[in-house]
Amino acid sequence: MGSFAITYDDFSGGHYMGNKAAALPKNTWYGTNAILNPKGELIPGESALVHTFTNPNPNWDAATIHYGYTSSQVTSFVVSWYEYGVGTTSQILNVSVVNNAVFSTSTTTLTGEVDGQCTVATDSSGGRYLFYVDVGTYNIRKVDSFGADTLVSSALALQLPNSITDYKYRLLAWGNSAPSKLFYSDNTKTSFSTSDYYEFDGAIEAVVPRSNDVVVITSEGIYSITGVFGSSVNIQLIAPPNELLQGMESAKASGRSVYFVNEGSFPISSDNRLYELLGATTREVARIGVEDTNLAKFDRIGMNVIEGGNVAIAVSNGAIYIMRQDGTFVRMFNSRANFTGQSEAYIAEPRHSFLGTTNYLMMAVTQTDGDVEIHHANHESPYPCPEFGTTTPAQATVVFPEYWHQKPMTVRDLLVEVVYDAWHNHPSYLVGDATITASITPTGAVDYGVTAVPSLSSSQQTYTTSLSSVAYNETAVLHRFRVDDAVKAYGFKPKIVFAGCRIRRVIAVCED
Repeated sequence: MGSFAITYDDFSGGHYMGNKAAALPKNTWYGTNAILNPKGELIPGESALVHTFTNPNPNWDAATIHYGYTSSQVTSFVVSWYEYGVGTTSQILNVSVVNNAVFSTSTTTLTGEVDGQCTVATDSSGGRYLFYVDVGTYNIRKVDSFGADTLVSSALALQLPNSITDYKYRLLAWGNSAPSKLFYSDNTKTSFSTSDYYEFDGAIEAVVPRSNDVVVITSEGIYSITGVFGSSVNIQLIAPPNELLQGMESAKASGRSVYFVNEGSFPISSDNRLYELLGATTREVARIGVEDTNLAKFDRIGMNVIEGGNVAIAVSNGAIYIMRQDGTFVRMFNSRANFTGQSEAYIAEPRHSFLGTTNYLMMAVTQTDGDVEIHHANHESPYPCPEFGTTTPAQATVVFPEYWHQKPMTVRDLLVEVVYDAWHNHPSYLVGDATITASITPTGAVDYGVTAVPSLSSSQQTYTTSLSSVAYNETAVLHRFRVDDAVKAYGFKPKIVFAGCRIRRVIAVCED
């Protein structure tokens, strides 16, 4: 009988986003709300329901979130409700978050009806407005921060556009009966003309502004427009039709990259992948967890680029994936037991806030009962986070990669080095009790049927520490968990649930 140890002390791989569960890299993990801090330690992040707009239109038959944006500390979503036999109502839902608490909420009913993409841009006077196309009249309108809804231009009414975005000093409009034409405004963003447009082969599916060009995705290929609209431009085909995927219609830019998820359409599900268009090539970046995206045939996925150029993905069942600049992923989750096939998710575009409130992600999920939920996810923090709106430490769960041995073995002890921070140094984060619970799940146990597998895991043991008793910052403690009551097996996976503390390393002491 020999004794040996398996050490997990490098977590730099982040949340695992591959497709081979039996071959996870050792520095990755599965789980929820776990964040890799700058010191390479695991800390609990936080995701929570911030506010619910209850039944804004209680008789609706379908709903769509068209756009989400943040201005100062107010996050807003443009949502349309459709009621059979009555028509469509479009509204702006606003929620203000200050110091991790909801400060105010409001609802604005728009004059027009939204059906496509919207944009928030500064006009020639310096004021910030939400620009949208009213598909009842096909006029272009704008809404200020007080909810005043005014006409911008009716020049394109006979062209029937339905989407609008901004690029430098101009607005760009497209869609519907002139699907191959990209119209542009004057440089004051106040007027359009039916003669001011650029035409492409195929129908325009998406328009994605970048810092020095505009990417136009059509049914016949992907184009790049450089230069000054209305003066001198260069239109170049950068990718042929074989690089096109369906989800490109919701593409977003981050630097020179264009990201999108290959979202399916009814009755076809998403293929669970995040893609990047870089140059003329499309490549797969990561695979979203199948358990989060295949639960409904019509599963709407929201994707956007948030602060710092991070890519964020929100799935209608409440899962949130965030790809950070170092390439690692964070998975957070807001439990949504009542989501259905008609649910959809949208992530708000970030805006820098002088109040310092940009270090969170806002997203919304609609449900078939008419509610619109606004969620929060804190995906970057150097210290353990509180639950939203409280001082209670947030909780995270991690399951480490499987270790496989050449003969059956038993895990006797699980040693977890935990770092605690003094509550008086970080009072807003660390109040209450820190907890850590550990267990192991054996894999490859011989001669056990499928019904017996759930009972093979070890018992769970918990250490609880009052954070008010931690006198010194970065106090490291090695906790030992007796986890030897699971059956012998060829492999095992450690599982740790923790709150209010940091994990520096995990050591499994084994015996074969």
